[in-house]
Amino acid sequence: MSSPHEQPQGTQAQHATPTRQQVMATPAFLYATVLLMGAIGATLRYLIELIIPTQGFPWATLLINLVGCYIIYIVYQWFDRRVHIPHPIARGIGVGLVGAFTTLSAFCTENLALLQAGEYLLFALYVSATVFGTFIASLAGWATCSLLAYRKLKQLQRRRMQHHLEMQRAAQSESAHQTLVNASAPKSNSKPTAEAEPAEEPELPGLNEPDAKNESGTPSEWRRS
Repeated sequence: MSSPHEQPQGTQAQHATPTRQQVMATPAFLYATVLLMGAIGATLRYLIELIIPTQGFPWATLLINLVGCYIIYIVYQWFDRRVHIPHPIARGIGVGLVGAFTTLSAFCTENLALLQAGEYLLFALYVSATVFGTFIASLAGWATCSLLAYRKLKQLQRRRMQHHLEMQRAAQSESAHQTLVNASAPKSNSKPTAEAEPAEEPELPGLNEPDAKNESGTPSEWRRS
């Protein structure tokens, strides 16, 4: 009987420590990332507005929107689709950081202020610079992504070429080593076998030898007869 303090294995598996991928896939992590990045983006915009004066023409807001349009294209087109950074991080940078960094409300408020002040030329310049400038900034982001993709493709081709050359060198080295082994192997000293000579017929005693003679030179047959 199991003790009441013991838990089944299935329950222990459920209470296992979640992995980093599981934590990043939760909605809570996404909300926290967007909140943190939004705070960073808003702080950066505030610092830029403190550094760049806005009297006469809103240079700070124009610069912020241009930089934001450039960055957000790179974030979504390169880091999210090519580099494959975690989706919550990409959303946090795009929606949180860039979303809080750029400002459309300040753009509209500053345009109304220019109209109320009778600065119609500055109003036209500000609207034109913002509309066309942000479009050009997005094109610059696209060009940057294309350049990064081109460089990555060239690096991949260079690596493949180096791998191909290394394979060729390895094959040549193996072939040279095999040739050297074959050349240093001892050669066979065996000579080609000569044609088989016909076997000599065995000599039968009494057929091929001449009859022995007696002392008088008379054949032994005559002597016996």
